[in-house]
Amino acid sequence: MGVFQVVNHGVPSTLLEEMKEVGLRFFRSPWNSSYGTLAIRDPLHPRVMEAGCCQGGGCPRLEDYFDHHTLPEFRRNPSVWPDFPENYRDVVMDYSNNMKLLAQRLLRMISKV
Repeated sequence: MGVFQVVNHGVPSTLLEEMKEVGLRFFRSPWNSSYGTLAIRDPLHPRVMEAGCCQGGGCPRLEDYFDHHTLPEFRRNPSVWPDFPENYRDVVMDYSNNMKLLAQRLLRMISKV
């Protein structure tokens, strides 16, 4: 198993900042707690999950995450995503589309090696 971080990936830094911002606003809001118990048994519905955090410096704090499907597109259901912050759905959709393009580029590059 390996993990890597991609830099100079072409995803606009403004979009990355927007994604961080809507995530922070969501997790700091009361909306967050209502999603924690949503349809836990149904993998197609969103839910808040707790994850481990890496120890020491040099890594982002990834203690909690919001699990909802953005890809593949047939599993995407923005109607069950939060509508707070107001731009959450648009930002997540744009971010997801950019991640799909990045993944496709990476896979093309890896397949040539």
